[in-house]
Amino acid sequence: MSNCLRPRLTQRTRFANAFAFANAFAMALATAAIAAASLLLLSPGTVLAQGKKPGLGKGEQFFPVLVYRTGPYAPNGAPWANGFVDYLKLVNVEAASTA
Repeated sequence: MSNCLRPRLTQRTRFANAFAFANAFAMALATAAIAAASLLLLSPGTVLAQGKKPGLGKGEQFFPVLVYRTGPYAPNGAPWANGFVDYLKLVNVEAASTA
């Protein structure tokens, strides 16, 4: 093959190829790490251990309070969260008094 038909590799293309390889390798490594972590988290022992939550009796249900207590939304999030917790306590007291 003659020299005129072969593509010329400059310093820029060598750097770009090395960067592309390093980027692809990093992505493959991150994907493998996420897959390994998900296998550990979703192992059969872990899934079976989540069947019964301590502290919940029969007929009870857990309602998480997903709110902003810190950060830029805290001035609106914290009072709303406190009011929601008070409302849940009121509902529980009323349900206990009617039962």
